[in-house]
Amino acid sequence: MKADIKLTITRLTPVKVNLLLSGVANSMDNNPAFPDPVVPIADMRALHIRLWEAITLATEGSRQSKLVRNGIVVAAMHMLRTQ
Repeated sequence: MKADIKLTITRLTPVKVNLLLSGVANSMDNNPAFPDPVVPIADMRALHIRLWEAITLATEGSRQSKLVRNGIVVAAMHMLRTQ
């Protein structure tokens, strides 16, 4: 029987999206089940760092920093869906 798993990431907070991104990258790194991932692991880790920095700046930051953070979150969600 095939499992029906629905990944609903649109309701996650930016911190949880970042944790999911990091978890997926760590799980796939050097995993023989994923010899050639669609999105390179290095790109996932780089986006994880960018998102963490954007989250930090947006915590007490300006509206512009929150817009930047939200744009990176959208990119992270797209990357996770693609992967």
